[in-house]
Amino acid sequence: SWTYGYIVWLGVDRAFHSTGVAHKLYDKLVERMVEAGARYLIADTDPSNAAALKFFSRKGFKSERAHVVLSLNLSRTERYRAILDKHGNGHGEGELKKSKRPIVKIKKGKEKPLCGTTALAPEA
Repeated sequence: SWTYGYIVWLGVDRAFHSTGVAHKLYDKLVERMVEAGARYLIADTDPSNAAALKFFSRKGFKSERAHVVLSLNLSRTERYRAILDKHGNGHGEGELKKSKRPIVKIKKGKEKPLCGTTALAPEA
């Protein structure tokens, strides 16, 4: 199975546009993802973001098929509202309840994922 590297966000301050900073960040990001086992990269961007499309196209990315993003607002769905209320969601009554269970466990000696990347995971 393939291991994916998913680029969530990559940006450079306007003052540093056209200086090569984005290319250096991207190259380092790819290096770190490959070291972590990635063999397939995915970048997600809005179709109207011409700069991102141009950047990733120059890096060899291609749009191989139409991409559909489905979303669900849990706070507007009766089925899930009780779960949100139970765990606190910042929109209901009472204080936000903190879970004692960590969302992500990082083992000692392991590197954290780069800012703007998700953890690498094998394809299901």
